[in-house]
Amino acid sequence: NTAVFYPMPGYKVKPVLYLAIVAPPGASKSPAINKAFQPLEQIDQKLFENYEKDMIAYKEAMAIYEANKKQGEKPEPPYFPQTLIKDSTIEMVAKILTYNKMGCCLLADELVGFLNRMNQYKAGDEIQKWLELWSGEPVLIQRITREANKVTDPFCGICGGIQPGVLEA
Repeated sequence: NTAVFYPMPGYKVKPVLYLAIVAPPGASKSPAINKAFQPLEQIDQKLFENYEKDMIAYKEAMAIYEANKKQGEKPEPPYFPQTLIKDSTIEMVAKILTYNKMGCCLLADELVGFLNRMNQYKAGDEIQKWLELWSGEPVLIQRITREANKVTDPFCGICGGIQPGVLEA
């Protein structure tokens, strides 16, 4: 989320890529994707290990807070500053991007799974939200069952593999 191109005044373009590797079954799409994203996987592993430690400390602090009948300042839960998203709803993507100002990438070994999950629970606007994310413009997600999420400077790419016949469908 550090590169922005201004081809003309007032018009901003971010280098957000939605990338599909199209190849038949057995063409080594997954190994190629895994190799390309290995450095980010390693970074995320370290970040997750730190998150787990922070979560243990948070739970201990919450236990003390609860034992003291909620006196003092309530501990804040930690967040996981991930770079790769594997399986998530658009609401969770917005929440992740709220904490990850540099941006993220949704990595889907099989893009068809990602596409099939869109709007699976109801007829919604998930496709439109992904298009808003692609444009790099602010995204606001409001649901009656949860608090609103606004990502003012989003950056989230998508990468995955898909077979030619599935892509046509």
